Amino acid sequence: MSTSKTLGRYKESSSSSSSDHPGLPPVDWKSNGIDAPEMVSTSDWNPNKEPHKYPIDMIIMTWTSAEWAAFAQVMTGRTDEMPYGGYSPDGPDWKDDWVAYYNYWDDNVLSAGSPSISNTAWGSCCVVKFPQNGKSALLFKSDMHISTDGPTIPLQNMVQQLINEFSPKLVLTIGTAGGTNIADDLGSANITNGGHCQLSGEFSGLNLWFNNTTFQSDWTPTTTYLAKAQKDLSKLVPITQAWINDLYATKKSELIDNCTGKPYPLSSIQNANIGPDNIPVKLNDVANKKMVLTTNSYVVATTDESYDNYAAMEMDDAVVGMVCNANKIDFGVVRNISDPVQNKEINQTAAGNWGSIIYSAFGFYTSYNGALAAWAIAAAE
Repeated sequence: MSTSKTLGRYKESSSSSSSDHPGLPPVDWKSNGIDAPEMVSTSDWNPNKEPHKYPIDMIIMTWTSAEWAAFAQVMTGRTDEMPYGGYSPDGPDWKDDWVAYYNYWDDNVLSAGSPSISNTAWGSCCVVKFPQNGKSALLFKSDMHISTDGPTIPLQNMVQQLINEFSPKLVLTIGTAGGTNIADDLGSANITNGGHCQLSGEFSGLNLWFNNTTFQSDWTPTTTYLAKAQKDLSKLVPITQAWINDLYATKKSELIDNCTGKPYPLSSIQNANIGPDNIPVKLNDVANKKMVLTTNSYVVATTDESYDNYAAMEMDDAVVGMVCNANKIDFGVVRNISDPVQNKEINQTAAGNWGSIIYSAFGFYTSYNGALAAWAIAAAE
């Protein structure tokens, strides 16, 4: 296991803008006979004053900027390519269709490093409808995180506030995650219905009642569209060996040599499940089998499979599950593997650094798989 608070899945600049890297193509809904999600206009809607203007059946939450871009590309029926990392230097910004949600936001419960301070809001949202079942969803990009907001964990307040305002029947949390099983490729999307909370560091002496506790829902996904999402809808760009070589060459002295005293050859740190030419579209339905592990630090599993009793490792979902359980609301988790397990033979700091490099480069693409899996679930609810 490797932990770090400066590298990992909540580095908001997780995918830097670069013309060298292709963007995400629009989902090919039409030729596959699928009706795209329909975005409901937010031009005259203030969710902070009139949250019930649109009936909401479910809330689907995501967390980082790269995840948000992929989320929007799939869930809002976009017909243009999403630029790498989600940055739109030219023309209208896709974020213009999202509205800040700040109702009862309180900076007094935040730490100095909280991402939401710059936006003075819990996050951003919009509403979509799924033609397949006629149900609507509040899409929500959270700016709240356990690892950045301090020991009061205001994420609890945010989830409770959303439930109070919108009365969903289901809450889905989706995004990137660390792999726990060697069989999970970069881009695998693992689906489950619970999370185990394991907080450390600044949370260790607080006697939090929910720490080291599992929260699970009775919800299970309807899999009607999962095969369609996997086989027909996803057209991801390739990972090339040249790109991986360049990542290694660029970061080797900065992140690998300096923490080991000697360089590891690329062959010893390149994950077997990060191969050139593609990010496999692999959707693992693990509902009612394994929970995600929620931590407040960046945790990297290795090939000794000491974490393979979990579906994935991430940094928020158990708290979402805790609040949903308290409100007797179903919740589900869709986590894409953005940094697979690392070689157990290499230095743990190097393993963590390499995992963060892979996440930063490819988490934008793996999030596309996760968003497609979430669409398949939501459209079949």
